[in-house]
Amino acid sequence: MKVFKNLFIATLLLPGLVFASINVGDKIITSDFKVATVLVIYGSATQPLVIVRDDNLNNLTYSIDELASTSGCLSYICTGDKVITSSRNEGVVKGFFSNGKIIVKSNFKMKIEYIEDLAFTRGCAYNFCIGDKIVTSDDFTEIKKFTIAGFFGNGTVAVKDAIGLMLLKSDEITLAQGVCK
Repeated sequence: MKVFKNLFIATLLLPGLVFASINVGDKIITSDFKVATVLVIYGSATQPLVIVRDDNLNNLTYSIDELASTSGCLSYICTGDKVITSSRNEGVVKGFFSNGKIIVKSNFKMKIEYIEDLAFTRGCAYNFCIGDKIVTSDDFTEIKKFTIAGFFGNGTVAVKDAIGLMLLKSDEITLAQGVCK
């Protein structure tokens, strides 16, 4: 058995994107949501195993696929970013698994999500920016006013009003400038 003490394990490349890495000494989150520190990386390059120490000082062994890096980015979302899930929950990105899944903490619990189920909450997309005031109407009978809160990669926009979050297609909304009260 070969033991690596200071090995750069994984820099994942997803279509043109540098994703995440795990090194000895890194803080990680396990697939069962334990926060731990990487102690040893060993085994083969194709099937590395990792010994971690959790917050209760237990040494545990995981495959590299069961560990989420707590630093880095996947496409337009980075650890620490606020996001909105497709189920309309707000949360914070805590880590990335090697398979592209993302750990999000929302409502005081952690959950594993796919990037396509997360909206980023900064910047601009689809000719709108976070914080823009927009309007939408259902058959032009009732005009509803919202504020843009996030953008999904599929053209869906998360909007917010006094009641809460709602998901709309970007082609269903219009900027509110010039709208009469």
